[in-house]
Amino acid sequence: MAYPQQGQAPAVAAEGERRPIPAMPGAYPLIGNYFDFAEGMHEAMPKLVAKYGGIFSAKFPSGSKYSLPFPGPTVLLQDPKLLEEMYNRHDDFNKKHFKHGAMRKGAAGQGLFTTDDDEPIHDQASRILLPAFSMNGMKEYFGIISTCTDILMGVFDGKAKQGTPVDLHHVLSCYTLEIIGRVGFGMEFNAMHETNDLIKLLDEFCVVTVRLKSYPLKTTQAAAAITTGDLARMHKIQADLKKYLSKVIADKKGSIEAAKQCPVTGEAGKCPMKDMAERMLTVADPVTGEMLPDENVMAQVATFLVAGHDSTSTAITMLLYRLAQHPEVEEQVYQEVMSVVGNGPITWDALGKMTYCTQVVKESLRMYSPATGPQKVSPVDRATTLGPYEIPPGTVLIISTWGLHYNPEVYPEPFKFDPDRWSPQNAGKRSPYAWLPFSYGKRACIGMQLSLIEQKMCLAEMVRKFHLRIHESTRLVTTEPIFLNPQGIYVQVTPRSSLAPPTLRPALRMGHSNTDVGFKVEAAAELSGKKLQVLFGSNMGTCEDLADRILRRCEDMGLTCSKAPLDAACASDPVELPKGDDGLVLVITSTYNGQPPENARAFDSWLATPEAAEKFKGVRFAVFGCGNRQWAGTYMAFSQKVHSALEAMGGLNLAPFGTGDMDSGEAEFAFSRWEIAVCIAFMRSHHVPVPESIQDCLYPRMLEYNVFQLMGKRMKDIPLEYLQQLRMETQDRAKAKFLKGSFPVVKVECNRELVAAEGRSTRHIEVPLPEGVTYTAGDHLGVCAPNPPDVVIAYLDHLNIAHDAVVKVELEENVAMSMVPLDRLIGAFSILAWCFELQGVASRAQLRALSKLASKEEERNRLVAMSEWSEGGEGAVKDLYQEFVKDERRTLLEILKEFPSVEIGLGQLMGMLPSNKPRYYSISSSPQKLKSSVSVSVSVVSGKSPSGRLHLGMCSNYLKEYPRKLPTSVHPSYDMMLLAFVKDTGATFRLPKSPDTPVIMIGPGTGIAPMRGFIQDRVASGAKENVLFFGCRDDEDYIYREELESWQKDGVLELHVAFSRRPGTSKTYVQNLVEVQGAHMVDLVKRGAHIYVCGDASKMAPDVQRTFAKLVADAGLGEDYVDKMLEDGRYCQDVWAAQSM
Repeated sequence: MAYPQQGQAPAVAAEGERRPIPAMPGAYPLIGNYFDFAEGMHEAMPKLVAKYGGIFSAKFPSGSKYSLPFPGPTVLLQDPKLLEEMYNRHDDFNKKHFKHGAMRKGAAGQGLFTTDDDEPIHDQASRILLPAFSMNGMKEYFGIISTCTDILMGVFDGKAKQGTPVDLHHVLSCYTLEIIGRVGFGMEFNAMHETNDLIKLLDEFCVVTVRLKSYPLKTTQAAAAITTGDLARMHKIQADLKKYLSKVIADKKGSIEAAKQCPVTGEAGKCPMKDMAERMLTVADPVTGEMLPDENVMAQVATFLVAGHDSTSTAITMLLYRLAQHPEVEEQVYQEVMSVVGNGPITWDALGKMTYCTQVVKESLRMYSPATGPQKVSPVDRATTLGPYEIPPGTVLIISTWGLHYNPEVYPEPFKFDPDRWSPQNAGKRSPYAWLPFSYGKRACIGMQLSLIEQKMCLAEMVRKFHLRIHESTRLVTTEPIFLNPQGIYVQVTPRSSLAPPTLRPALRMGHSNTDVGFKVEAAAELSGKKLQVLFGSNMGTCEDLADRILRRCEDMGLTCSKAPLDAACASDPVELPKGDDGLVLVITSTYNGQPPENARAFDSWLATPEAAEKFKGVRFAVFGCGNRQWAGTYMAFSQKVHSALEAMGGLNLAPFGTGDMDSGEAEFAFSRWEIAVCIAFMRSHHVPVPESIQDCLYPRMLEYNVFQLMGKRMKDIPLEYLQQLRMETQDRAKAKFLKGSFPVVKVECNRELVAAEGRSTRHIEVPLPEGVTYTAGDHLGVCAPNPPDVVIAYLDHLNIAHDAVVKVELEENVAMSMVPLDRLIGAFSILAWCFELQGVASRAQLRALSKLASKEEERNRLVAMSEWSEGGEGAVKDLYQEFVKDERRTLLEILKEFPSVEIGLGQLMGMLPSNKPRYYSISSSPQKLKSSVSVSVSVVSGKSPSGRLHLGMCSNYLKEYPRKLPTSVHPSYDMMLLAFVKDTGATFRLPKSPDTPVIMIGPGTGIAPMRGFIQDRVASGAKENVLFFGCRDDEDYIYREELESWQKDGVLELHVAFSRRPGTSKTYVQNLVEVQGAHMVDLVKRGAHIYVCGDASKMAPDVQRTFAKLVADAGLGEDYVDKMLEDGRYCQDVWAAQSM
C-alpha cells in the first residue's frame, strides 16, 4: 500500500491489501479498556503507543467521555504516515461530533473550536476572523505582548525580592488572559495585579468539571451533579460567565460607536488593524455578505477568552517547568538572547532570529501538548480505508497527540527533553505530521502564531532576567477540564547578576540588515507608462498588505499600478494583463492547507484552461508565496503551482520564485529581497541604470570586527593558565552553541594508514569516549578542527600580521553566528585557525565587499562585474564569476592576491569569512566490539585546485597528524586542541531489530565505514545473511581487506568487491555487481531485506538506487517499490557530496 505523497490525492488500498485495525487487548465486558485510560490520555498514551504502535482500536463503555454516538469503533491514531493520509482526505475524515457534546450548551456555543465541519457558521466565522491573525496583525499585537511581558517580569521580580516561590500556572493564566483581552478586545483586565472575575469563574469551572469527570460515565456524572449540588454550581458559573462576556461585548460595542482610540495602535479615529472583537461586530463575511449573529459573537468571545488563554497559559507553564529542570538549556537560551539583543529591547525581527528558543518551545509542546486528542469521524454511511486498514462506517478517530509525540518510532528516547530534535537538520528527517500540538489542516488552531509568539517572548525575557529552579513545594497535578491544566508547580526565581554578560560571547561575521530594506528609486523616463498589475490571493490579509507595499514602490518608479484578487483575472470583466515590454504582472499569494485562498479559488480552476494560457502567454511575471513550514506537507503548494503554470503557459519569468516562511519570523525580509530582485530585473529589462545603493541591498551586510593588536606582546608572553582557561571557555561555548555533548580529544588510541598507494591516504583512527558518552552503529563522529597552519599563516602574511601577534576583538552588534571570543587576549593565528573557513570558494558577496576597498578603478570595476548576477541566460556577468572564481575554485586569499589594490584589515576580513563548521565521519565500529571508543575511516584530502593552489582537507589532514602543536612561529610549545562529539543519526540509518532480517550493504571507498560497524554488530548478534558490495580502485585501495575476507571465510559475510582501475581487470563499479547478483538481491528484498548505501551522493548512490529499482520492477514488484522501501526505512542512505579542491 503506497501512502500519499505530499500534495497528492490519497490512494485507496486494494482489496487484497486491506486488513482490520489491530484491537487493543484486555477489554473487559461492559467497561472495555476504560481503566487503561482512567488517568487520562496524557498518562496512558505514552505507554500504550510503545506497546501497540501507531494505530489500534479500543473499547469504551457507552456514556464515557471517549464514547461518541457513532456506529463504528474508536481508534487511537498516532502514526505520521496515516495522519498525513487522513488530513489529506478531509471529505472522508472530518469533525462532526461537537453537536452531540455538552460544551455546546454553555457559553461556548458554536465557536470556532466547538463547531463541526458540516456547520456553515464555522467557515463564515473563520473568514471574518482570519485577517486578525495575519502577519500584520501579529506585528501590531507584538507591542502589546511586549508590554504585558514587561508587567509579568515585574511580578516575578517582586516575588524574587520577597524570596517567595511563584505559583506558575496561576500567574501565567493571568498573563495570557491580559494579552488576549488587549489584542482581542481592546480591554485591560489588569489581571496580573488585581483579582479578575473571569479567572475566578474559570477556576471554579475547573474545580467542578474535574470533580464531575472523576465519575467514569455520563449517567453517574449527572447523578453526582444533582446530589452534590454541582449542577446548580455549574448553572451559576455558566450564567455568570455569560453575564461577564455580555458586558465585554457591550463595552466593545460602546467603544466602537464612540469611535474611541484604536486598542492596537492607540490612535483616535478609524482603526487600521481591527482586533478580533471589532471584526466580529463590524465586518461581514466576504462570501455570504452576512454578519455574525449576536449569539455566535458570544460563542467566539468565549472561545478566545477561555480556550485561547487557557491553552497558552498551560503551554508556557510547562515550558518554564521544563526549563527550570534543565539549566544547560536555560544557559543556551540565555546565550542566544544576549547574542541577538543583549540588554536591548526584543523586537519583532530579533525574536524571529532566536532559532534555539523556537526549538525549546517546540520540544516543550511535544512533551506536553495542552490538547490531548482531537477527533475525526469517518463517513457514517459507508466503509472506507486508511492506509492498509479497513475503516468501518462511523469510526471515531482520536488523534492522540500524546501518543504521536511519544511514539518511539518517531522520537527516539521520547521521554527525554531535547530541543536539538528541532534543529533544521533533525526536524527535516521527520514527517510534518509528527508534531501536531495545534492540530493540522482546516481545523488547525487559528491562534497558533499568536501562542508561539507569546511563548517565545515569555521564554526569552524570563531567561534574560532570571534563573528559574523548581521549588521544593512543587507537587504537579494535571487535570483536564477543557485542556490539560497543570497545577501545583512552584518555581524559585533568582535575578541574574547585574554584571556584564560573559566575556566569551558569540559574534557575527555576516549579518542581515533590518527586514525593512530601505531603498528609493526615482522615476525613470524609460518606465513611464509601463503598467504593473499585482494579483494577490489572501485569506488573512498578509499578501494584500505585501501587494500594497510593492505597489507604492513601483509607483515611485513611474509605473501605472493597480492590484486585484487573483479571481479578478478570470472574472466576467477581467483585469487586463500587460504583455511583453508593456509592463509586469506580480502574483503574491498564500496557500491554505494546500488549497488556494478564498479569493483565488476560481483562478485555480481557470488556470488549466486555454483562455488562461492565452492570457498569460508573453506576460512578464514574478511570483511570491507566503506559507508556514509548520505545515510542511502543503508548504507553498498553491503559489508554486501558479509559478509553474505561468512558466508552462509561456509567461516570461522575471525573477526567482520568492518564498516567505511565517514560522521563521523572516517572511518580511524574504519579501524585501524578492522585491529588490524584481525591481532590479525590471529596470534592467528596460535598460534603466540600476543605482549602486539598490544593488547593494542584494548582498548580505558585512559586519566589521574591531581588532586591536597589543604592540610588544607575543603569544609566548600569555601565561599558560590563561590560555588553558580560554580553551575551557571556548569548549563551553561550543557545547552551548552547536557541539552539545562535545568532548576534548587529548589523544587517539590508534592512527594507522590503510592505503598502500603513494600520494593517497586513508587513516583508521580510534578516539576514546569519555564516561557517559555512548554510540550506536550507524552514528557519526563530529569533529571540529582548525584550518591547516600553512593556510592560516598565508593569510597572516598577506595582512602583514606577525604569526604570534596577540589581539583583542570587539563587536558592537551582538548577533550570534561565530565563536570568536570577544574582549579577551587571543592569538591572531587562533582566531583564523579555529573560527573561520579559509579555503572555501570566494562568494559574490565577498567580491562585492572587496570592490569597495579597491583603490584602483580597474580592479574595482572588475570585482563589481564578477559580483553581479546575470538576469537569465548565459550572460557575460555570469561567465566572469563562473570562469574566474567558481570554476577555478579560487579562495578569498587568492582573490586578494589577484587584486593588490584592495586594502583590508583583519577585522574586515573576519567579517567576510564564513564560520568554521564541524565535519562528520561515519563511525566504522560497533559498541559490541569497541565499547569505550569509536573508530572512523578518514580519507585524507589533498590536491591541486584548478587555479594551482594546494588544497588540504581541513579536518582530515589535522586528524592524520593529531596530536600536534602550534607552529613554532606562533608559540614554542603549546598543544593544539581537538573537539569531537557523537552525532545520533536517529532512525534514518539503523540496522533492523531482528538479526534474522537480511541486510544488503553497498559502501565503496570510505563508504565502508558504517558497514564495518554494522557487520561487527551483526556478527555479535549471530546474524548470518549479511551481503556487502565494496568498491575500490585497485588492490592498494582495498581497505580492511584482511578483516572482510576473514568474515567471508567464517561464513558471516557474503562479499563482492568491484575494482574500477585494477590492472588486467575490466572497470567495474558496485552497481555492476549488484546487477550481476540481481536474482539473489530480489530474493532477499522479497524476504524483507534492508538495504544500506554509503558514499558519493552525486553518482554512485543514484546509480545504485536505479539498479535496485530496475531489478525489483523487472521482478514484478512495481516501479515504485524502492520508493516504498525508502518511506518504510528499508532503503537507507548515508551519502555526501564529493569534495571539490
